Amino acid sequence: MDDAMRYEIFMRAIFSDALGKPIDRSGDPAGLAETDLFRASELDSIKFCAGYAISIVIRRIRSEFHINEAESEWFSKLVHRLSGCRKFEVAKQLIEQFRFRMEQKYYKIENLSLKRID
Repeated sequence: MDDAMRYEIFMRAIFSDALGKPIDRSGDPAGLAETDLFRASELDSIKFCAGYAISIVIRRIRSEFHINEAESEWFSKLVHRLSGCRKFEVAKQLIEQFRFRMEQKYYKIENLSLKRID
């Protein structure tokens, strides 16, 4: 799966889960969860969409799991770095870092929703 499709599926899964129903391509409230927007010229849209989506997941993690201060700080720094980054490749790496951590410790993506890892 290419990076753009991974981005779209990741964003759609988060928004689908938050809205309580599967969303189609561009079906998130801002219409930003789609492969066509995953390119350097759309960096601001990517940062907005991913930052908001990641913040939704972080809030859920904090309410469902007991996380330590270091983990909480890692989340905060990642969102801060994502919002301030100026390069597409950096944004892509930060999104993937969060996704990897989420899928290793908290939730797997299944059928455009987040399934808790117990």
